[in-house]
Amino acid sequence: MICNCSSENNSCLDIVPIFSNLNEEEQIKVSMITDSRQYKKDEIIYNMGESNNSLYVIHKGNVKISRITEDGKEQVIRILNPGDFLGELSIFSKELTLDTAQAISDVTICQIQGEKLKGLMLEYPSISIKIVGELSNRLKDAETTIERIGVQTVDKRIAEKLLELSKERNIIQLDRTKGILASELGITQETLSRKLSQFQKDEWISMKGHRTIVINKREKLEEIN
Repeated sequence: MICNCSSENNSCLDIVPIFSNLNEEEQIKVSMITDSRQYKKDEIIYNMGESNNSLYVIHKGNVKISRITEDGKEQVIRILNPGDFLGELSIFSKELTLDTAQAISDVTICQIQGEKLKGLMLEYPSISIKIVGELSNRLKDAETTIERIGVQTVDKRIAEKLLELSKERNIIQLDRTKGILASELGITQETLSRKLSQFQKDEWISMKGHRTIVINKREKLEEIN
């Protein structure tokens, strides 16, 4: 569903780091090339192999970016949250999209017209610099994921992910299913469940329901090799 609503667009742009330094006039220019779109949980935003020329900025909700491996399994690349953006590679390349974007909750997205955005990037270099910076961060994250899957033990991968999700707190409220989390780690959901059960048996963590994990012994997770 599309809503061409300037107040909604401005609200969306306000929370996006790549537009945070724009003044009011500059944000109005961006909002004029932006449409607000709503997606229901599990709805596809775009599919792998499609031709796309838009930048999507998440205002509310969470989006899963994934690819299908050669053996037909889904590999989750990343989970995006409010303020994150997607679709940027298709703006700078004529290639078809390499991944699929799917809402994992009800989502509101600001869709920005790609060609017109490129014009604004020439006019306001600060936007270009922030997009390049974000792409650099994503490359770093991708390299970290590759290292985890190729070098680290399964226990180490899970422990590091739990510590990352905890953000130095002791309670994790998962914003994704365990199936998605397992795919991010390059393991099966069964393996993840078995390892979490072992961590709980060792009293390193406690699990409450399907989405709450309490870290009891952070030092034990940090010591895993």
